[in-house]
Amino acid sequence: MNVTIPQEFDVRNPLLAGISQGANVTRHTDNTTTVEWNKTSTFNVRFYDPGREEILWFFLQFMGILVLVLVVIPYVLSMKRSE
Repeated sequence: MNVTIPQEFDVRNPLLAGISQGANVTRHTDNTTTVEWNKTSTFNVRFYDPGREEILWFFLQFMGILVLVLVVIPYVLSMKRSE
């Protein structure tokens, strides 16, 4: 079995995409992707568009800033006070 995913979608980011085991992913020069399974009767594939990837990176950056503000900075300030 094989599935051809159009060029506006992607399956490379494991945080957003899901592909069942045994899949062979091939990226073509026209930016389409072919996912192929050998000797399987069922398969699972989850793909995403570029907007979802941008939202993921925004969320990860936001969480990094929160960790910095809520954990790292108070720790550094408490170390300076104890000196």
